[in-house]
Amino acid sequence: MNYDRWDVCKPACKNGNKLKVPVYRFLKEAITRKYGTEFYEVLDKIATKQYENEI
Repeated sequence: MNYDRWDVCKPACKNGNKLKVPVYRFLKEAITRKYGTEFYEVLDKIATKQYENEI
């Protein structure tokens, strides 16, 4: 899975930062469609744990 930063997405990224919504949560439906529910759940657990460790 890759993440590219495009100028056209800057407003959405800015709003996501303001609302504290990570990109992967915004894209939950698309990620689940492509990789499955189990993959998304593992991704969410890892990302949540990483976020907690940064606080």
